[in-house]
Amino acid sequence: MRFRPDRGLSGGLTSEIIRLGLRRVASAPRLSAVLLIGSLLAVALAASAPIFIEAVRDLGLRQILRDAEPDELDLRFLQNGLAADRTAIDEVREVLASEASEAASELIVGDTFALRTGGYIVRTAGQPEDAETLNGTFAAQSDLSERVELSEGRLPQPGGADNTGGAIEIALERGQAAAFGLQVGDELVAQPFWLGTPAESRAVIVGLFEPPDDARAWSTLDVGFLPISARETELRFWTTQDDLLGRLAEQSPTLRVALLQHFQLDISGLVAETAEAAGARLEIMETRIAQQLPGVGQTSELTELLTRFRERFRFAQGTLMMVVLQLVGAVLVYSVIAAAMLAEQRTEDTAWLRSRGARRRDIALLHIVEAALLTAPAVVLGPLIGMGLVSLLGLVPPFDEALGGGLLPVRLPALAWYVALGAGALALLAQAIPAYRATGQTIVTTR
Repeated sequence: MRFRPDRGLSGGLTSEIIRLGLRRVASAPRLSAVLLIGSLLAVALAASAPIFIEAVRDLGLRQILRDAEPDELDLRFLQNGLAADRTAIDEVREVLASEASEAASELIVGDTFALRTGGYIVRTAGQPEDAETLNGTFAAQSDLSERVELSEGRLPQPGGADNTGGAIEIALERGQAAAFGLQVGDELVAQPFWLGTPAESRAVIVGLFEPPDDARAWSTLDVGFLPISARETELRFWTTQDDLLGRLAEQSPTLRVALLQHFQLDISGLVAETAEAAGARLEIMETRIAQQLPGVGQTSELTELLTRFRERFRFAQGTLMMVVLQLVGAVLVYSVIAAAMLAEQRTEDTAWLRSRGARRRDIALLHIVEAALLTAPAVVLGPLIGMGLVSLLGLVPPFDEALGGGLLPVRLPALAWYVALGAGALALLAQAIPAYRATGQTIVTTR
């Protein structure tokens, strides 16, 4: 490479400058190694801040979700007082499904719905009207056959009343049937409490079943519709949606039903970065549903949990970032001192280049290239080193207790790369400033 007074550097500004920069780095291996280590420390420390913040937030989120009951985190909506009309119910379900899908489509793994009527006065067929009666309600669930274990008989079928002389097919929980002395084949008469005798409906028990032990597998009707304690005093007749909204609604004028829409969520893949956005979307969803469906009830705790989680870690995030930036500043001061020593060592080299016709900006460009060669590996490796350092924190208190002695699970967020680029730019600047000050040297001033 030659220097021309009228054109500065000749021979191109790419490969020739890079080769010269590499030779200059190799000519002072110790100081170059010091600068490289300083850049690595600065970038790794800076990149480890967002990595550590995300790791702690992920750990906190997992702990919060682990302490909560899974069925309490599902989305449940309860709408009372709906007309027993299929069109009206479908409209409500469409609104709920649309809003839930928009807010948490990536979390929803299944959905079910159930209907429940108001109370009925129940007696066995053949009993006089003034005989001792029971209380009962009719209910229909979309996935009843998938959730329960059949013990005796069969489950109700759509249009089953046509095969039972007009009586509505129903199924009972085995425990309730035993408690009330009922069995398969018994026929019951149900009279709506708000109407008189002409509105009576006949029902026949066609099957008994065992509800699942897992409360989440059950459609949480015990929570949304009927407390568990009411099982001892109120029967629940499980039938099909067709018979409930068809024959039963015809026999019980002005029948009103309650609708429970249940969306099952899989939150195992939820991380802090996506949890905040999910919480914000769920808040908007609740507001929009309340505006479109006045009186709807929402029983999920997920929205409140995610909102509380976001507020809890906001202060810690800013505090940790300030501490890390102070450490990065100290490392950069160290880099400035090392760069000044390297520039002083190359005083004669700089003066020789000036004597060959190189301008200050040409030499400054050469120093910048040299600093970039030392900083580029730090930018590439710094975030990876930061991940390793943060993961090792799982072996020390208090993380070892929460993780059982394993490594702290870490992710590499996009912010870590942005911070690494910023720290790399500062490291480059820290090396370039002392080098530029040395570019004013000539043979005369050096001697």
